[in-house]
Amino acid sequence: MINRHPLLMTDYNIIEDEEDEEQIIEKRRKQREELLKRLGAVSEDSNMTANSPVVVSKQNSESTSRSETKKINENEVIAPRDLSLSSTYNKTAVPTTPSSAQSSTGRKRKSRFEPEEPTSADGDTSPSQQANNSLNNSLNNKKQNRWDMFAEADTPADNYNSPGVVEKGGIGAENPSLTDNWDDAEGYYRVRIGEVLDSRYVVYGYTGQGVFSNVVRARDGARGNRDVAVKIIRNNEVMHKTGLRELDVLKRLNDADPDDKFHCLRLFRHFFHKQHLCLVFEPLSMNLREVLKKYGKDVGLHVKAVRSYSQQLFFALKLLKKANILHADIKPDNILVNESKLVLKLCDFGSASHVADNEITPYLVSRFYRAPEIILGIPYDFGIDMWSAGCTIYELYTGKIMFPGKSNNQVKVIFLQRSNKFC
Repeated sequence: MINRHPLLMTDYNIIEDEEDEEQIIEKRRKQREELLKRLGAVSEDSNMTANSPVVVSKQNSESTSRSETKKINENEVIAPRDLSLSSTYNKTAVPTTPSSAQSSTGRKRKSRFEPEEPTSADGDTSPSQQANNSLNNSLNNKKQNRWDMFAEADTPADNYNSPGVVEKGGIGAENPSLTDNWDDAEGYYRVRIGEVLDSRYVVYGYTGQGVFSNVVRARDGARGNRDVAVKIIRNNEVMHKTGLRELDVLKRLNDADPDDKFHCLRLFRHFFHKQHLCLVFEPLSMNLREVLKKYGKDVGLHVKAVRSYSQQLFFALKLLKKANILHADIKPDNILVNESKLVLKLCDFGSASHVADNEITPYLVSRFYRAPEIILGIPYDFGIDMWSAGCTIYELYTGKIMFPGKSNNQVKVIFLQRSNKFC
């Protein structure tokens, strides 16, 4: 049996250990290169020089003596394994220099799997990087130019105006997509203060609303800003026909009274606005219902005022008979006075008709001012307007309604009660 020297055995074991370590290191290096190629990363040398100080220590250790290699043997075997794991899951786990955190262009990588942009030797960006930058810029510009309906900053307020809004220096452009919003559910026109009608009437006030229409106060720009009242008929077929009939009656009355002596409301002109028939009248102040509430509630007006109003009302009835027209809705609400409360005008001819076109109906004229022949269903003529005028004059003087019935039958009972006192 051959006896070997203990020192020779020790040297032999050291040589075998060193060869095994070099094989393990080479094997780990090849595994890292394959893994990095699969992940689309850069080569091992660039990664090791930029990101891994541990590998630098490995290269330095290979240049040292074999005795020093034996001392750091365990550390070198573990270091590549740690590097491979860190490069697989998170490259930021290995200490990096500030230059390695960003590319030379200053752009951060969005993902750990995104490769760094290569640069040329003089520090300029490569052609592929320039192409990518131009593509990104174009996409950003398109995204910025894209309109967002929920973003306040992107709202094109300069190009769209509210319906009828008047801009400084002229009439604002109207948005045709909002035409469905001109009217409410019942066909009344939604009036806006400052709106311009027919390119000349600037609305500055709202008077009120009736069954057939609503009335606004405006200034006529074509006549030196003269005040006018504009009656806007409701936008439906029935009301439109009623408005056209009222227009015809007003023209006939104005033609029969060119000097304006018979106290019927004067019509200036008419036009169409947003499919609404609009009638332009002279401006007046209050109706007799408002006058009675303000100056004679529950006690009536002074007898001199009642006498003056009655005389003017009879003049209006004279003109109606001359033109063969029945008003068919005379009451304090349809009689207007001017600002001084001295001049009276009969208005609201929406229920008016020619005397030959009268139809027997039990609901013509407001109930408190309805004549007996209408309630009884017998033929009628100009007398129904005289009856309504008499009830109105009684109310002006006493401050009370003459026949306050809740139905036609109750009104007939009150007729009998009132007549018995005079029989």
